[in-house]
Amino acid sequence: MSPTSRKRRRRGGSPARAGDASRRPSTGGTGSRGGTGSKGGAGAFAGLAELLPILPITDGLSHPRALQHPDRPVVRLLLGLVLVAMTYLVVPSAVFTTVLTISFRIRGGGDWDVYLEQGRLGAVPEGLLASNLGIASLIVVCWAAMRWVNLAPPGLVLSVVRRLRWGYLAACAGVALVVFVAIQAVSLLAAGTTLQPQPQFWWFVLVVVLTSPFQAAAEEVLFRGFLQQGIGSATRAWWLGVLLTSLLFALAHGTQSPALFVDRFVFGVMAGLLVWRTGGLEAAIGTHVVNNVLAFVLAGLTSSIAEVRALQVIDWPKAAVDLGTFAVIAAGCWGLARLWKLQRVTAATPGLGDRRPIR
Repeated sequence: MSPTSRKRRRRGGSPARAGDASRRPSTGGTGSRGGTGSKGGAGAFAGLAELLPILPITDGLSHPRALQHPDRPVVRLLLGLVLVAMTYLVVPSAVFTTVLTISFRIRGGGDWDVYLEQGRLGAVPEGLLASNLGIASLIVVCWAAMRWVNLAPPGLVLSVVRRLRWGYLAACAGVALVVFVAIQAVSLLAAGTTLQPQPQFWWFVLVVVLTSPFQAAAEEVLFRGFLQQGIGSATRAWWLGVLLTSLLFALAHGTQSPALFVDRFVFGVMAGLLVWRTGGLEAAIGTHVVNNVLAFVLAGLTSSIAEVRALQVIDWPKAAVDLGTFAVIAAGCWGLARLWKLQRVTAATPGLGDRRPIR
């Protein structure tokens, strides 16, 4: 190399050799240093995020209509609803079978068919664990569908501020706990019920405490969150989202008497109205979690959790008591929301109404 060439090279004037390209910061690719693959932890999703950018949030919409946006066609919302509905039929069952298979291997074998049937009935703690984890997996499904199908921030399914308001959720759970305990105490005393814990009671309690909150929250994210929001936004009618998802929620519980169907349907309507009036799922989740945990624990103390899971018939007086209880809790949660002046529509805080894409 001549002195002139060396001088030009020191000044950066000569063209770079092919090998020098590997030392330059890359502007693309998933594995390059400083590229989109490592920046912000985007990884392999970086290219997909550019193809499917998150759309802005429209100003002033209630939670059941929060997905309305000029650039988000109705067909995209309908596609999201169909995909999540199909996933509901497959993923929880797959997770249930996987968890139960693992627990079966840990137990050291036996009759698989008998064990599987016990698991489905909830007659063994592992069955309840597998069922709860299967339903809980729908939270991830709904978040993924919000991001990649609806092109919306995943947190929007939770509330209009795109996250759970934990203080309000805890307060609503407290209201539900006080009301449920009071009603159940009166009912048990009036009926003269004696406590007879079922076999493996404490193992059941452990599973209930650790996993039932996720199971209850997942049902709310699915029905009052994703489905209600998708239907309400696609039809531009919040009330239609509330009614249709309440109907789906009741039907999803399988065969049941008219009184039990009405019980579950009206609970769904009350929960949906709370979501509409408070701007998020917190009240519905708090109430649902407390209801399920207390119901399972009480069943384990008085009959069996399997019996409660298989419940198909209640009478009309029982339904009336249930709905009266839910109404009292709903009133308390709504009162707290008004007292705390919770945000009820989108974009009431800085940034949420920005017409630029939200990252």
